[in-house]
Amino acid sequence: MQRKVKPIDQFIRQHLADFNDAEAREGHFERFTGKLDDLDAKRKRQFGMLLLRIAALVVFVFLVSLLFFREYRTWGKNTPDDKVIANNMEFYEAEQYYTDLLSEYYEKIEGLKFQDNKGEKKQVLRDLQEMDRQVEVMKDDLRQNPSNELIVNAIINFYQIKIELMDNIIAQVQ
Repeated sequence: MQRKVKPIDQFIRQHLADFNDAEAREGHFERFTGKLDDLDAKRKRQFGMLLLRIAALVVFVFLVSLLFFREYRTWGKNTPDDKVIANNMEFYEAEQYYTDLLSEYYEKIEGLKFQDNKGEKKQVLRDLQEMDRQVEVMKDDLRQNPSNELIVNAIINFYQIKIELMDNIIAQVQ
């Protein structure tokens, strides 16, 4: 035989008198408050541990990120460029000198008027940029073979020729 289960609210309504006449035992409210306080203290401890774990995770992520970015920043630093500089400091200084000088020449050419022909000026600047790309190709070769003096000399000669060419352009336009 199967019993039907009545909904709890119906059961309470039917037995309302049974629920209202009994008083709680003495000290019930103190015990109940104590259990609530214990539960509250347990939740506070759990929350504190959660905060501690989150703080530890944040510190861990920060340190890993710091190490990653520090390593990422130094990955390219010990490349053949350092070997080139270490093998030939004079080349590095000469390159700095020529690139600074070329920047000045570029500024002069940018400020010149090519007999009111902007197309001619653009073509000259494009040709000079193509020469810059050729220097970059030579620098790539030098990175692969840092001790090759022929490449070093070719780059320096190329810089000198480019400066002479730019000087001639400036003199002709003026």
